[in-house]
Amino acid sequence: MAIKILAVFLGGAFGSVGRFGVYFLLEQKYHLHKFWATLSVNILGSFLIGIVWAILSGYKNATTWQLLLMTGFLGGFTTFSAFSLDVLDLFRGGEIKQAVFYVAASLIGSLVMIFCAYYLVKWIRG
Repeated sequence: MAIKILAVFLGGAFGSVGRFGVYFLLEQKYHLHKFWATLSVNILGSFLIGIVWAILSGYKNATTWQLLLMTGFLGGFTTFSAFSLDVLDLFRGGEIKQAVFYVAASLIGSLVMIFCAYYLVKWIRG
């Protein structure tokens, strides 16, 4: 169990630093709005998790590598990659309606919740 925790910990640390690097590069060096950095890490993270999943799913004893690369690194780099993998799994399993629902519910639900949370705090603070 300790090796699994260490794998997630180390992967997450490197993924978070990687995300920071992308943000720093695009915002500081190229003076782009931060949404470009978020979009970049989300799309790149989704691409990378597809590669890692395709490679590691062929191995029975790849749990530690999955924890290091997928849960840790890509989880620290972007949580959007996990969402993308879930959608892929639903489509691959023929669960098209569930996939469409999941995409819509995730996007709409997340946007509604961030607006609700933001305005709730504004209301509480007066």
